[in-house]
Amino acid sequence: MAHLEVESIQVGQIVKLHNAYCAVVLNKYISADGGVILRVQTLRNVWRGFKAELIDTTVAPNGIYPATIDDINAEVGHHQATIASGLDAMMAAIKSETPALAD
Repeated sequence: MAHLEVESIQVGQIVKLHNAYCAVVLNKYISADGGVILRVQTLRNVWRGFKAELIDTTVAPNGIYPATIDDINAEVGHHQATIASGLDAMMAAIKSETPALAD
């Protein structure tokens, strides 16, 4: 999949950063010399309870890719499955160490 040209990125657009995780573009700032800074909210920051972050596109101008709501849904589903699996494993460990909890 081809990266997005920084100039074409719009506020409200769903993107993938480094073709790895989804984000929504909240603001786009352009400096006097043409550098672009994006303010994005990522799913990973939502899960961590963090606010939006700034992305300096001059550092990795080819690191932003198109994404869709299906990509966001897939990332959410993967995260929810990981959380459920981790919680199940944690509870199984507790029950195996404390027989009274096994009932």
